[in-house]
Amino acid sequence: MKKFVNAVSGCCLLFAIAGCDSASETPDSGMDLFAGSKGSRSYLPEVAPVGATMLEGLGNYSLSIDASSPEVQQWFDQGLALTYGFNHQAAERSFLQAVELDPQCALCWWGAALVL
Repeated sequence: MKKFVNAVSGCCLLFAIAGCDSASETPDSGMDLFAGSKGSRSYLPEVAPVGATMLEGLGNYSLSIDASSPEVQQWFDQGLALTYGFNHQAAERSFLQAVELDPQCALCWWGAALVL
């Protein structure tokens, strides 16, 4: 059993080392953070869900964030409430709406990643 574990570990290590060839990577080969139509500065990938709607009656869940406007805070709080209610698809739309309004809001990005 120990030989099997060692063999599997060794194979995983070889695959990890082979994947770390940074010489073939170029700065432009990564994901485009500004995807979308030409001239557009959208921070979301083209497959991002759309259609977030501000909902009423979700409770008073709030986490104070460093947001550029109160509207960003409202979208984040709604995403948080929807996350607590296990409505992850709607929560993702709310967090991404907050990202569209304030791309520098780190917790808005965190919320979108949380509900994946």
